[in-house]
Amino acid sequence: VFVLTAGIPYAVFISRNQRIRRQHTEALPGFWRTLGSAVSRGMTLADAVSFAAEDTASPLKKEISCMAGEIRLGELCRNTLVHFANRVQQIPVNRAVVLISESLRFSADVSPALFSLAEEGRRSLLTAEALRSGMSLYSAVIYLGYGVYLFVTGILLTVFLDTAASSGTLNYTAFSTILLTAALLHAVCSGLAAGKLGEGTASAGVKHICIMTLVWVVFCIGLKLIELL
Repeated sequence: VFVLTAGIPYAVFISRNQRIRRQHTEALPGFWRTLGSAVSRGMTLADAVSFAAEDTASPLKKEISCMAGEIRLGELCRNTLVHFANRVQQIPVNRAVVLISESLRFSADVSPALFSLAEEGRRSLLTAEALRSGMSLYSAVIYLGYGVYLFVTGILLTVFLDTAASSGTLNYTAFSTILLTAALLHAVCSGLAAGKLGEGTASAGVKHICIMTLVWVVFCIGLKLIELL
């Protein structure tokens, strides 16, 4: 009950944040490309930001609109980029802001830098997608291993240990408590490993912990039903 009560809200929060960050990451190459195209056609970077803010379909619409609003209020474009990076909070954006700021010191035409950022972002997305597809196999293996562990535990409790307990040679309650507690600890550790391998962060494994804990609860209920029958 504690694992599920504490884990489910946290898992929802983490999943939501990860989804937003992923949407921002996927939208960044298009944003840099839009800015680069506008600047290459003779716009200033400030006008290019205002032009990019008109794209209502972009997941970065809110952040770009904030940039455009700051520029209209008289803020320097370089400062608005820094504020944009602080709101998005992604390392590639921080590096991009440094590159654009340094390019502005030498020329108003920063389109080459923007196009290079767009291309780098596109390649990073392809690499991340390939890595995510490859690592998803390891998450599946972890789930399979947990299922095998529960299966073996079920066989031990319903066949071997139950028979031994009937003959009075061992304490069935003590052994079942140990095995079921170990299965719950296995769910927690396997969930963290699945999150780290599949999505790169242990915190992302909280949702896997919740799923495995639910499986564990169903498993325990199934054992009780077997005992009653």
